[in-house]
Amino acid sequence: MIFLEYVGSRASLSVQKGKFAASVQAFFFQMNRRNRPYTSESRRENFASEQQRYHTSESTGYGKGHNEYVTLNLSYQPDTLNLVTLEGSLWTGAWKNSSDTRIRMSDAAETPTVAYDTHDYDNYPYTGFQVGANYERRFRKPEHTLTVSDMVEIDPDKGYNLVTYDGVLNYPSSQLYKRHTSRSFTNTFQLDYYNPLAEHHYVEAGSKYIYRINKGYQNEIPWIDPVGFDPTNMTKYDDLRQRQQIFSLYFGYGLKFSKVSARAGVRMERTWNHADADNSREGIYDYGNRLLNFIPYLSFTYKPRDGHNLSLSYTERLRRPSISMLSTYLDDSDPYNTSQGNPDLEASTTHTLSLKYNYFSPKWSGTFTLSGHLSNDGISSWTSVDDQGVSHTTYSNNVRERTASARLSVNYSPSEKFSFALNGRGGYSHYRLPQEEISTEEFTFDQNLNMNIALWKAATVSLGEGYNSGSANLGRKSGDYFYSYATLSQKFFDKKLQISVSCYNPFTKYQTYSSTAQTPTYRSQSRSRNHSRQFSIGAYWRFGKQNVQVRKTRKSISNDDMMDGGNKQGGKQ
Repeated sequence: MIFLEYVGSRASLSVQKGKFAASVQAFFFQMNRRNRPYTSESRRENFASEQQRYHTSESTGYGKGHNEYVTLNLSYQPDTLNLVTLEGSLWTGAWKNSSDTRIRMSDAAETPTVAYDTHDYDNYPYTGFQVGANYERRFRKPEHTLTVSDMVEIDPDKGYNLVTYDGVLNYPSSQLYKRHTSRSFTNTFQLDYYNPLAEHHYVEAGSKYIYRINKGYQNEIPWIDPVGFDPTNMTKYDDLRQRQQIFSLYFGYGLKFSKVSARAGVRMERTWNHADADNSREGIYDYGNRLLNFIPYLSFTYKPRDGHNLSLSYTERLRRPSISMLSTYLDDSDPYNTSQGNPDLEASTTHTLSLKYNYFSPKWSGTFTLSGHLSNDGISSWTSVDDQGVSHTTYSNNVRERTASARLSVNYSPSEKFSFALNGRGGYSHYRLPQEEISTEEFTFDQNLNMNIALWKAATVSLGEGYNSGSANLGRKSGDYFYSYATLSQKFFDKKLQISVSCYNPFTKYQTYSSTAQTPTYRSQSRSRNHSRQFSIGAYWRFGKQNVQVRKTRKSISNDDMMDGGNKQGGKQ
């Protein structure tokens, strides 16, 4: 019997007729790991509790799901001075997970005090779409442009969770049905202007307006004999509505010479936030704030000779919390592991300084980058444990973040039959939450090596390996892991058909991931194991010509200011 764990396909189509060009790409992915379940285990020592000093859990489960994604790009250029483009994407899918967990608690002498088992079934279907239009007006002067853009994104999601608790020792048996829905609507209007004033001088300016509406609803319904799950018998609920308006202006000035170029500017952002909620415990309440931020940016580039490039840049970045991070809904369905959002969160600011060197030649190319990041109002989740052994997770806006890294990328292609690529990164990170006396620092390293070798006519083999020492965040560190892969490809019929056979982790059947956590109230260790060895077969057929060009405007809308605090397992690619 052949069991297919992963199934995926990708297709693209491009057409061009006169001044009109279009391209469509579609992607499908399906995963079913029912025959290859994962396992995990953890042990936590609660410093604040003598009665519930130790908390251990052992889980096994599997996941399955599918994801579909379609993109559309259109361009129409009636003449050399006008360009209209349309961009759209649609994503949909679902993720399901089933797990069984064994939880045990004991006192300081390791005498059992609480024991129970959980059976958890999660179902998270999701869908959404995004569409944007751009108009670019080009003037007689080269590169002199005005771009007008508008984009709408609608992203509704929902999820269902059925949990059964089987009490073993000092814990009641029960069943609980949880569900949540979220709906987000974003409309963005943007104006960008670029004018080369003279041979070596240019100015850029623009404005942006974002209007967001986020709605989130979740509740819990217990099983009551003999009625069962009665929707009118909600023990808890939370109905949150958030409205956000962002208006920004930016202005920049630049210099361009044969060997030296520089760019400096500032962006002003004014933000209005307002939210109201109806919560079963908090009642009806509302909150909001107004923020004003000035964000400078600066870059300097030096080209001593052909093939060499040195650049230095400084900028700031704003990250805004998601609606799930702001919700006051208290999830205490498992009374020993609770979580809740924080409605007082504001946007965080990160300062970034980067120094980069690039080298290019016919056979060699490389990039070396030094960068540092600093934030005094970072957003992160953190966990504490009380004297009853109950852990509580929430978010804070007062995280001090300090990170520094060095990254190296080298590519070598002496001929068409061989190419070599090496990527490596080393870094240091320090996260601190002074109010809770949580501090975490770590040195990390990762690297990847890849080689492509031509074997015989129209056949190539790709070999690669990589290592990651792990990562760190506030109060948490993850362990290291190693991976390897190999792909053999053969082309047929004048290179129109390509057949590929791949293997991921051929020498490792299982991959084990570990993590540790350390705070003033607890210390924990966890480990999970997954099947890592995978084999795949792929086929690709190329139809028609590949010289279709869908034109792009100089500027377009990109919103990356929102943080992701949800549980969705797929979505936009």
